[in-house]
Amino acid sequence: MANMDGTNHTVLFTNQRGPLGLSLDFEDSHVYWVSSGNGNINRCRLDGTGLEVLEGMKGKLNKPSALAIM
Repeated sequence: MANMDGTNHTVLFTNQRGPLGLSLDFEDSHVYWVSSGNGNINRCRLDGTGLEVLEGMKGKLNKPSALAIM
């Protein structure tokens, strides 16, 4: 996604509402985050493709601020 010094970065998405709690799942090659604006948990592949909202948690979180993937 980017070099360690911030160069060569890629913007994955621009229409997210307050993304927080970024978590990387290298085993399954996904990036997860919560949207504080609507309480959704989202994910996409590490290359930015395959954006999806995890429907089981859609709108069930009130002002989330962190996310851990285990």
